[in-house]
Amino acid sequence: IVVIACHFAERNRLCTTTIERLEAARQFYQQCALRLAEGYRYLFVVTGDVPYESGSPTLCVLMHDYLIAQGISPDDVLTATGGTGSFMEPPLVIGLLRERYPGLKRLAVVSSNWQLWAGRPFWRRAAEPAGLSLRFISLSGTGGWRTRCTYAGYALLIRIALASGLWPWLERILSARVYEPRRQGFRINGCA
Repeated sequence: IVVIACHFAERNRLCTTTIERLEAARQFYQQCALRLAEGYRYLFVVTGDVPYESGSPTLCVLMHDYLIAQGISPDDVLTATGGTGSFMEPPLVIGLLRERYPGLKRLAVVSSNWQLWAGRPFWRRAAEPAGLSLRFISLSGTGGWRTRCTYAGYALLIRIALASGLWPWLERILSARVYEPRRQGFRINGCA
């Protein structure tokens, strides 16, 4: 169960959107309890390898700690480090899981509907060659209007770039100007 990070409410505190995503993932986990009894194993993978400011805990560390505080075993929570954002995280997460769990067959991705507008194509592109089936748990009602409108435009831009063959060019620009700087500090308010 992959839980996509949103942002910080403030230093060392997750925003309400991230907490809603974590809670939706926990509910899904609880719904899967019968399969756990049949010998299946469900893991959480948390994303968001960005600090609020340089030297502070990252979103994925805070998300990991949140799940542990809610009673999830530390052995069942992995942190995906090294990636930031909609197009970097899917291949990173799937690579991590395939390396550790070569028999993995299914993956659930939990995020807000507006984030998945942009992220869904990249999850599909990463999952297909790995032979994974995907389930998207898409939350509505999270984030503010500014965020939803921004992601609608972002998703449209991404889809045009993918369809036109311009994605490699756009990916380099987004990586350098948007995502890499987040490693030094990430204060965008996704709930606005």
